[in-house]
Amino acid sequence: MVLLNLSERYAAAHGIPPEEVEAAVLSGCLPMPWGPLVRMLGIHRRPDTLRADRILVRQCLLARGVRDVRLEVEGFHYRDMANVPSWRRILGIRVSGARLIELAIELFAR
Repeated sequence: MVLLNLSERYAAAHGIPPEEVEAAVLSGCLPMPWGPLVRMLGIHRRPDTLRADRILVRQCLLARGVRDVRLEVEGFHYRDMANVPSWRRILGIRVSGARLIELAIELFAR
């Protein structure tokens, strides 16, 4: 049995091409009102924006289980949160680790 990673499961569940998964998860895991605003402005499609968050999303999309996603999120909070500018942390313009974990639970339960 072949285990699909989170990216493959997301693409299949949402019927989108694999190359669009990262941008969709990135914008979908930003808290309100930032997620819709980022989507509306197309910021989530620019590879140079939200760099630390994008790296976290990429790592989580490679995960083959919820445990792997949790480990990536925890590691990010201890290791890489300093790479997110303080003004973005204060305003909440960063990917929600809880949303990433919830997404993984939902998709790996299928």
